[in-house]
Amino acid sequence: MGIDAELVVTELVANAHDHGGGADTVRIYVHRRPVQVRVEVDDGLPQAPLTVGRSRLGGFRGRGLVIVESVASWGVVRRVRDKTVWATVGPVAQVSGAPQSP
Repeated sequence: MGIDAELVVTELVANAHDHGGGADTVRIYVHRRPVQVRVEVDDGLPQAPLTVGRSRLGGFRGRGLVIVESVASWGVVRRVRDKTVWATVGPVAQVSGAPQSP
């Protein structure tokens, strides 16, 4: 679980940097029962598309969300001025203090 959570943090922050103008805020929630980690990364480009399996940066890029999807559930919450890309590693359940996906 720990390695998967580290991978998710790395990928979501890298995606925010490469495609979202940088990570504005990173939140990590840990829930003990069931054991679960939720990662949320905010960036300032709400309309930037999230493309699974391809990248505008070249043919050898674009697999980050494919990897995230293989170890976690994930989604995006878009607002007027920013967006949050979130991923949850572990069994699906509410993490205390974490906003729910739409």
